[in-house]
Amino acid sequence: MKIAVLLFVAYVGYALGRSDLRIRPALAAVTTLVAMILHGLVQLALPHDGIERIARAVAWSWWSPTLVVVALVETAGMWIPVLVLHWAALRTRIWAAAYIKGAATLEAFTFYQPFDAHDEPHPAYEAGLVLQLVIASVPFVIGRIAKRRQRRAVASQLTAS
Repeated sequence: MKIAVLLFVAYVGYALGRSDLRIRPALAAVTTLVAMILHGLVQLALPHDGIERIARAVAWSWWSPTLVVVALVETAGMWIPVLVLHWAALRTRIWAAAYIKGAATLEAFTFYQPFDAHDEPHPAYEAGLVLQLVIASVPFVIGRIAKRRQRRAVASQLTAS
């Protein structure tokens, strides 16, 4: 399951590279601020002891896809503002929210299926988002190059006609 989520994060990086990156800086800053505040509120409101028991119980079972739901609920404060607020084109917002969901899911799988025990009460999703940038950055660059080539091909066809 971890490999599938890792490939998903890489694909999302590629899709973000191919998307329209016209971003409204002021609204992007507001979105980031709202996401930070909302994520903090969600983290305070969630019953972490219950989530922890469920996640640890299903981590190694055939119910491990339940960890995807755990990650989505625990990071809802991040991906909902990214998806809803109009800081970029819709397609870009969808792929950015998908990146957050994929990176959070990978962090949940890493945390709840550890090689050693963790002392933290829940996964460090924020750190996971930053770490997954390493995985998503190469496909992102490849997506940007592919989009640039596509634009050049279209421009050359227009000048040829």
